[in-house]
Amino acid sequence: MVKLDRQQKIVLAALFVALFFIVAGTHNTIPIFITPFIRQYGWSHSRAVIIPSVFTLIWGFSSPVVGWMVDRFVVHRVMVVGVVITVIGMLLAAAAHAFLPMVSSYVVIGIGSAMASTIPLTVIAARWFGERRGFAMGVAVAGMSAGGVILPPLTDYIIHSASIGMAFVVLSLPIALIALPLVGFVIRREPAGVEPVRKSSAPAEDLPGLDTFEAIRSVPFWILIAAIYLGSISLASLFYFITPSLIHAGFTSRNAALVQSGQNLIAVPGLILAGILADRYTGRKVAAAMLIGLGAASILLMEAGSGSTMWPWYVAAFMLIFGLSAGVTATVFPIALAEIVGLKRFGTLAGLMGLASTFGMASGPLLVGRLFESTGNYALGFEVGAWICLIAAAMTLTLVMVSGVAELTPAQIRAAARH
Repeated sequence: MVKLDRQQKIVLAALFVALFFIVAGTHNTIPIFITPFIRQYGWSHSRAVIIPSVFTLIWGFSSPVVGWMVDRFVVHRVMVVGVVITVIGMLLAAAAHAFLPMVSSYVVIGIGSAMASTIPLTVIAARWFGERRGFAMGVAVAGMSAGGVILPPLTDYIIHSASIGMAFVVLSLPIALIALPLVGFVIRREPAGVEPVRKSSAPAEDLPGLDTFEAIRSVPFWILIAAIYLGSISLASLFYFITPSLIHAGFTSRNAALVQSGQNLIAVPGLILAGILADRYTGRKVAAAMLIGLGAASILLMEAGSGSTMWPWYVAAFMLIFGLSAGVTATVFPIALAEIVGLKRFGTLAGLMGLASTFGMASGPLLVGRLFESTGNYALGFEVGAWICLIAAAMTLTLVMVSGVAELTPAQIRAAARH
C-alpha cells in the first residue's frame, strides 16, 4: 500500500487535475483535428501531419531549457508561465484558418505546454516523493490519459456542431480557469520535510547523482536516450493516427474518437500500475516490457484497419494493450533515468531526455505520413513502428544489468556511470 502524507496527496491531486486539462487539451486532441484540417481547410495529408510534428519538435527543443529552469528556479513559477503561454496559443489557434497561422499557434502551444507539464512533473515526482516517485508519476500522468477519455470526443462534437475555432476556445477555458489556479496556488507548497527547490544557479551538491557532464559521458545514459528516441517514434506512429487510420478504414469520426477515448480510459489505471511496478522492479525492466507491448499494439491497430472480420477483437485488444503501454515514455523512462543518473541534475538531464523523446515523436508522424502517401494506407507505417519499438525494448533490456544509482552514494553513482 502506497502511503503519502496529506500535502503530498494534495499536490498529487492538483497535478492530476492540471495535467488533465493542459496535456489532454493540447496533445491528446491533435489526432481529432487532423481529419477536419484536411476536409475543412483543404490541406493535403502530408501538410496536416506537419502540425503534430511541429508541436512535438517545439516541445522537445523547449525541454532542455525547461529542465535547466526547474533546476534553478521555483517549479510552480515555471509552470504558471507555461500555462499562460498555452492559453494564448490556444486562442491564436482558434483565430487561425490558414496553414502558417495554425503552425505558429502550435509553436506557442508547444512552448507553453512543455513548461507546464512533463519536465516539471518529473522533477516534482523525483524530489518530493522519494521512493514513491514512480507511483507519483503514474498518478499524475494518468491525469493526462483521463483527460484523453473525455476531451477527444468532446472536441469532435464541438468541431462538427460548431467549428474548429470554437473547439480551441472551449479547450482553453478549463486550462485558464482550473489548471492555472491549481498550479499557482496549490503546487507551490512543498510537502513537509522536502528541501525547497533552489532559486539560484548554485549546484545542488546535497543531492546524490551525476553532474551534467558526468552523465553525458556515461554509456548507460546514451543507451537510455537512444531507446526513448526509438520508442517515441513508435508511440507517435500510433498515437497521432488512431483516429485518422480508423476513419480511413471506414469508422465514423465519432466511433474513431471513442476508440481513442477507450484506450485513454484503460491508460488511467495502467499508468498508476506502471509507476508502482517501476518502484518495485526498476524502471528499466518495466520500460522494456511496455515497449514490447507498444510494438504489439502497432500490429493490432494495423489488423483493426485491414478489413478482417475479426476487427472488433483487434480493436478491443489494441485499446487494452496500447492503454497499458502508452505511458512508457512519460511515466517509466524518467524513473529509469533517475536510477541511472540520480537526482543532482535530474531536471537538466530529464530535459535532454525529453528532447530525444520529442525528436522521436516528431519523426513518427512524418514517417507514417510519407508511407501513407506512398502506399495509400497506414499498414506499413504501423509495421515499421512495431519493429522500431522492439529494437528499443532490446536496448532497454541491456540497462537492466546496470546497477540502479538512486539509492547509492555519489561515488558509487559515478562508478556505475563509467561502466
